[in-house]
Amino acid sequence: VSAGVRLWQVAGHGSKCRFSPSARCFRRALQTHFAQSVVPGVEQRPLSDQTAEAILHKLVKISPLTAQSHTTVSLSRFALLFWPWWCSVRTTLVRLGRKDPLCWSRRVPGGLPVLWLDTREGAFARLANHAPGCFTVRFSESRPYTLAIEFVSASRKLASILIQVGPGGEVLVGGRKHASLAEFVLHQPELATVYAKRPHEPSKQFIFGGLTRAFQHGLRRS
Repeated sequence: VSAGVRLWQVAGHGSKCRFSPSARCFRRALQTHFAQSVVPGVEQRPLSDQTAEAILHKLVKISPLTAQSHTTVSLSRFALLFWPWWCSVRTTLVRLGRKDPLCWSRRVPGGLPVLWLDTREGAFARLANHAPGCFTVRFSESRPYTLAIEFVSASRKLASILIQVGPGGEVLVGGRKHASLAEFVLHQPELATVYAKRPHEPSKQFIFGGLTRAFQHGLRRS
């Protein structure tokens, strides 16, 4: 929590009670904090301006919406609502990294990331007009230690799957445990291709297939 208070004060120009998050100051403070974390792959994929901006919008959303100051955030709400979520994102990355050390820096052909920090609406917007089976993976906005997969169903409807990530990188979906995110994805017939800019959409086997083989090989060697 103390680290969160320091970041809050830096982003708020040292304010003691409330601050109106300046996009530039908050983005810079959050990017610095993320770069100093123990998350694997931060050197290859630092927090982008666009991602930090999306997180800023989340911070504004949790503040009280009043006619006088709809962008003013109190320290208590920051500490209670935003900071635990932000810490859970970093912890989830560390957990995923135990099975896939490149989970944060991994990209699809064409340069887009496999794992996103985004909203459900943003994910649905990306998937619009894509073929059935196309999917994207992001962090849940409201549930700690949880990922969300948005995908285009066979009937061309947009749907979501929530995935809880355990301490060892294992995942829990609908009460059923899977060894890793990769194993879950590979066993879901409704998931076929990872979202990318056309025509670069790779198959899930291309992105996730080698991860399960590498992990199983590591287990045999150990």
